[in-house]
Formats: sequence, C-alpha cells, structure tokens
Amino acid sequence: MQLCYAANMHGIFNRAFPTESQPVAGGCRVVVHRGVLYCAYNADGNVAEFVAKVSGIDVWTTPAVLPLMVTPSRSLALFVFKDKVHAFRSDDQGEYTLASYNDTLMGFEPMTLSQPMHGSPSLVEFQGRLHAFYRHGHTRQIECLSSEDLENWGNGPVLRARGVAVTTPDDPIAIVYQGLIHLFYKDGDGRTLLVKYDGKQAWTEPRVFIEQAYPFMPGVTVHAGLLKLAFTRSIANADGRALYQYAYDGNALSPATVSSNLAATERVGLGVLDGELFALFQKA
Repeated sequence: MQLCYAANMHGIFNRAFPTESQPVAGGCRVVVHRGVLYCAYNADGNVAEFVAKVSGIDVWTTPAVLPLMVTPSRSLALFVFKDKVHAFRSDDQGEYTLASYNDTLMGFEPMTLSQPMHGSPSLVEFQGRLHAFYRHGHTRQIECLSSEDLENWGNGPVLRARGVAVTTPDDPIAIVYQGLIHLFYKDGDGRTLLVKYDGKQAWTEPRVFIEQAYPFMPGVTVHAGLLKLAFTRSIANADGRALYQYAYDGNALSPATVSSNLAATERVGLGVLDGELFALFQKA
C-alpha cells in the first residue's frame, strides 16, 4: 500500500499522487505548522515514519523514522503545542512514547511523558492549554485531560449524554473551530456524533452529525473558513473506494462530496498548505 495525496485550492479531489513514503500500513495523521505539512504513518516493520512538504516546494521529504516505540499497534497521534510539532504512539499494553520536532536537527527527538493515554488520542491546543481526548482501552469511555506543560495534567469533565458516560468503538477526533473545541466520536451504529466544549466545564449535548456509517474516523481541518471532514471506505464496492468530504459552517452540514477515483483506504489525514486542501491516504 502506498501513501498518496490529493490537493486542490477549492477542495476538489480528482487525482492522487504518490509521496516519497515507503509502503504504509493503516491510516495517517497530518498537521501543518510554520508552512510545513507533516504526515505521520505506520510503515513496514511496525515502525512509525513521517514525510513533510514545505510551502512552495513541490517535492516531499525523504521518509524518516519517528523515535517512537516499535509496536504492531496502529495507534499514532500528531499535534502542535507550544509552537512545536509532537508525535505520540502507544501499544496494546498501555505503554506510550512521545517525540518532539527539532527545527535545528530537522527531525524528531524523544521526550518523556508522565501521563498515559490509550489508542490514538486527539490533542489540540486551546486557550494556552493542551487538551487530550482518548478512548479508554477497557471501559471505551472518552476521557479528557489538559496540561500547560506536558508534565502536569489535570482531568477534564466526563463526557456524558443524558447523564450517562459516553462510550465509543473508535478513537475520538478533536479540532478547534469558531472559538470552541469540536469533538467527534462514533456511536454503536457507526454514526458520527458531535459535541462542543468551551475548554472549561461546559459541553453541549451530543448530537448525530453524520448518519452515514464509515469504517474509520475522519480527517478534519479548517479550510476556507469551513470545517472539513473526509472519510474513506476500507473495502472495494460500488463506490470504488471513494473519499467522502463534508463541509460545516458552524450551523449547516453539506451533503457529501464524493471523489470516486482515488482508491483511498483506511483513515485519511487532512491539512491546509498555501491555501490548498490536502488529503493524504493509503491507496489500494
């Protein structure tokens, strides 16, 4: 399987191009920081790697290994905090590692992390704090943590729906949009739900955001003032491994824009570089 990308100023995807990556296994994670798009993914040999694309330059960097634990787990996270890009990986036994990008060395360096997190947490910086959301490995409940320094962590409020703690079959996804944290998760029927969080104590009641069930969580980003979500399908069927893209303006959700010729599988990563919307994905 190859890591490919599609990009367009208007968010229209109709062609896929290969990056410089080696064969990949599973979905990818994307962040954009200081004019560089970073994409982390699981490679052969159970190692994690990354490639990057610099603003104004057409080529991708040569794949480099992330100094994270070697594990068959597909869990992986990529986030920006305190003006640095960080990568996270955990295994099925609760072990975890963290790395931080060093601009001088042009690579990631290992860091210590005192707070365990399960799976592929979604971490977003909001109001000077890092907020982490993840699915507990045993209870499947969504847990919330926050920190000002990656060393000291405090528990956030328990996410509840009608007074009952929320459980989910997949890792949640968080993004900051219109001054609030938007948290997406799946219910037992595979539908995507949305809650909004003020970063302190106030949550909205969860609501069904997308009825259509997809096998993987979406890639999310903000492009042209709209919150964009993109899903892939994992099995070949009548849609030809299509990519489904939605746009949300804070009130209304668009119908899915379907790109049917990308042969996209697993979880997609989304990011915006030089005004273009980039989708990165494993190509069948």
